[in-house]
Amino acid sequence: MFVAVFVALLTLVYIFLISFLIVYWNRIPVFRIPDTFIPKTKISIVVPVRNEAEHLASCIDSLLNQEYPRDLCEILIVDDQSYDETPDIAAAFDDPRIQYMRLGVEGRTTIEGSKKKAIAYGVNHAKGTLIVTTDGDCTLPVRWLKSIAAQYEQEAVRLLAGAVIPTRNRNWLEAFIRLDMMNTFVIQAAGVKSGSYFICSGANLAYERKAFIESEPYNTNLHIASGDDIFLIDKFKTRYPGQLAILKSTEAVCLTEPPADLASFFNQRLRWAGKMKKTSGTATILLATFVWLHRIIPLAALIIGLLLHDHLYILSGTIAIGIGWLLNFAMLYQAVSFFGSKKLLYWFIPSEIFYTIYFLILGVLSWLPMQLEWKDRRLSI
Repeated sequence: MFVAVFVALLTLVYIFLISFLIVYWNRIPVFRIPDTFIPKTKISIVVPVRNEAEHLASCIDSLLNQEYPRDLCEILIVDDQSYDETPDIAAAFDDPRIQYMRLGVEGRTTIEGSKKKAIAYGVNHAKGTLIVTTDGDCTLPVRWLKSIAAQYEQEAVRLLAGAVIPTRNRNWLEAFIRLDMMNTFVIQAAGVKSGSYFICSGANLAYERKAFIESEPYNTNLHIASGDDIFLIDKFKTRYPGQLAILKSTEAVCLTEPPADLASFFNQRLRWAGKMKKTSGTATILLATFVWLHRIIPLAALIIGLLLHDHLYILSGTIAIGIGWLLNFAMLYQAVSFFGSKKLLYWFIPSEIFYTIYFLILGVLSWLPMQLEWKDRRLSI
C-alpha cells in the first residue's frame, strides 16, 4: 500500500513539474530581429579548441559568413594544446577578423582547467563589449550574431543562453540525442525564465565582457576539468539576478556534432552529470533526482507487482508510467514544434524506452568515482 501511495504522490508532483516547465517555456516569446535593427554592439567570438581539425573549417566558415558588420566582430580561436592539424587549419583563413592564439605549449601536456583558461584567455584579449562563445565542432546560422546583438541591445541583459542541437539524425541514437537536446533546451529555458534553476550550454552563450571579468567565474573551480558553462552561469545568477535571459530564436540555433557511438554518448553524459554535482545549483540536482525517481520507482513497482502477482502494484506502476509518457510527449511536442522537427515524434516510444534504461544507468554511475577520457585527457567525476 505504501509503495502505491508513494508512486501516486510522485506522479502528482511530476504532473505539476511538467506543467510548470511548459507554462514557463510558453511565457518566453520567440525572439525576432526587428526590421529596423542596426547593430551597434562590438562582439568578440571566443572559440576554445583542442584537436578539432575535422570540424574547425566549417565552424570558422559559418562565423565569417555571419550577417553582421565586419567592423563590429572579431573571432578569437584559442588553441588548447592541439597536436593535430588544428593550428594549420586556423592559419589558412586569411581574414583580419580572425586571431589565433595558443594556450600553453604545443604537445600533449595538461593544463589544469584548460578549457576554462582558454576561454578566460580569449576574454582577456577580446576588444568587444559582448563575448559570444561556441565550440570548434559547431556551425552557426547566418543571423546568429545579429539575433544575439538585437536581443542584447533590446533587453540590456548580462547573459543570453541559446539552443544547441545535433546536426543530424541518421539513426536511432542520433534521433534520440536530437530529441533529448531539444527537450533539454525547453527545460533550460523554463529554469532561467522562472529563476528557479540555471543551466546553459557554452556552445551558444553570450555575456558581457565586463561582467565576466568582475565575476571571475573560474577562480575557484579550475581543478574541475569541464563545466565552463555551468560555473559561469552559476556566478552570473548570483551576481546579476534578473539579468539573465534565453535567446528563443530559430535563427540562433547552434548545430553541433553528435557523439559518434553509444560509448561516446555515455562518456559525454557522465561528464555532464559529473560537473553538475560540483555547482551550487541545489535546485538542478533536486530536479534531476526527482525525474530519476519518477522514471525508476513506477517501473520498479510494476516489475515487483508482476513478480508477486500484486494487482495494486501493477495498477499503480502502469498508471504512473502511462501518465509519465503522456506528460513527456507533451513536453517533447513543445520542443519539436519550436525547432520545426515534428517528424522526430515517430521516435517517441523507442526513445522513452531507451531513456529509462539510459537514465537508470546514468543516475547510478554519475554518483560513483570514475575516470573518463575527454579530449585525450583523463578526468575524474
